[in-house]
Amino acid sequence: MYGYSIRDCGNPELYKAIDKRVEDLLDQGEVFDYPTCHNMLYYLMFKDSLNEKIWKGVVDSAVA
Repeated sequence: MYGYSIRDCGNPELYKAIDKRVEDLLDQGEVFDYPTCHNMLYYLMFKDSLNEKIWKGVVDSAVA
């Protein structure tokens, strides 16, 4: 996620697929580890994401 987002080299469908996969994992109750949270935070920042569900999932994982 980080590698594609920093270079902005993915297409919009790739980013939609990434967001959907992360949302599916969150729906299943996934708690992300530190490296995953790190990569997801950079992905969200570089893509200027306003996806509240993913942001909340990352924050909740960080404090868990």
